[in-house]
Amino acid sequence: MSVKIRMATTEQDVETAIELGRALHAESQFRDMPYNPDKLRALGTKVLSGNHGYLLILAERDGVATGFILAKLDRHFFSDALAVNILVFYVHATARGGVGAIKLMHGVRKWAQKNSASKIYVNATSRIQVNRIHKLMTRIGFEFCGGNYSFSVA
Repeated sequence: MSVKIRMATTEQDVETAIELGRALHAESQFRDMPYNPDKLRALGTKVLSGNHGYLLILAERDGVATGFILAKLDRHFFSDALAVNILVFYVHATARGGVGAIKLMHGVRKWAQKNSASKIYVNATSRIQVNRIHKLMTRIGFEFCGGNYSFSVA
């Protein structure tokens, strides 16, 4: 079984990410909030246009999508230096433990270098296997620099 990553280039790729996102949503702390695929399609249009600094990459094992990353290239709020913020990083439960996550992160790293970004930031807010994501990120060279916290207002 070979895992390959590729940039999303079609509306079908966006739909594939939306369906994987549905699995992410069901598994995450966000499952009590409504899932809005139409909002995601609108974002997908921006991603595919190539004019808004987004990256959507898919991981596929034997032609079946198993994960994705949605990232945004932007300037720091305090500087003109560019950074990549990973907005969504998801590998389906059936594909965890393989090389898909590592290959996705290598793809982001290459894209960040190509776009002269100074840093890549990953925030783990889904509450899906947070210890495992910490172990992965530090193993592939990311530095732990703080925590994520949430507070339910309702």
